[in-house]
Amino acid sequence: MRSDLLYLQDILDAVNNIVRDASRGRAEYDRDDHMQTWMVYHIQIIGEAAQRLSQALRAQHPEVPWTQIAAMRNILVHGYFRIDWMRYGLWWRKTCPFSSPRSRRL
Repeated sequence: MRSDLLYLQDILDAVNNIVRDASRGRAEYDRDDHMQTWMVYHIQIIGEAAQRLSQALRAQHPEVPWTQIAAMRNILVHGYFRIDWMRYGLWWRKTCPFSSPRSRRL
């Protein structure tokens, strides 16, 4: 069984990849379906890792929307055909709980 520390590292690595590539800008994101797929892949990792964190760790950090993170992963995996990519990009910028320096202290 993997430790919480390893799952948190998976989340941090995925966030770093997303932030790095998001710096290429919205126009590039809209134009590049490979970039969109890459972002979705990393958000799936974040959601899967968040679901696998211990209940104790999640309870220590109620400020993180664990349920919503898992729900987004499930939507991307199981409801991919319903995704509105424009709205999705806006959701990511507004709600990514791991993109702030404060969250990196977890």
